Amino acid sequence: MKPTAQKRGSGSGTTAARPAPSFATARPALDCTRCGACCCNSDDNRAEAFVDYVQLFPQDTLYTNHRARAEWAVRNARGEWHLRLTGDHRCVALSGPVGQSVHCTIYSQRPGVCRRVEPGGEECLRARRERGVDQDGQDGQSGQSGQNAALGGSDT
Repeated sequence: MKPTAQKRGSGSGTTAARPAPSFATARPALDCTRCGACCCNSDDNRAEAFVDYVQLFPQDTLYTNHRARAEWAVRNARGEWHLRLTGDHRCVALSGPVGQSVHCTIYSQRPGVCRRVEPGGEECLRARRERGVDQDGQDGQSGQSGQNAALGGSDT
């Protein structure tokens, strides 16, 4: 039998059963400044020789800043702008060795695609596994969350 929590009615004295909260979706606390794996082109993309990485969209600050876009991005054959990759398939804006000490040099202008990667989320954990960062999903900083310090600063 599934545990339920009781919800009080609106003064009628009745209660309605609702499922108890599940803690199975809790994410581990990860320190993004000790990782950077999500800033590397995925194994699936590499296997397909897909070199376009993070796409820039008109609502992204980096897209509208033409000088910065020229420095950090490249246009593909379809005319789409993407962040550049280095020869070893890392985002050109990532500074520092993956899995050790990293930061995003364009953090305040990072694209929406980058902003949506959540520390401990599915994409984060996949990237960490692919890059061999924290094979067990922990980074030794269990009390520290990467939510606000993710690769370079506060969430903006």
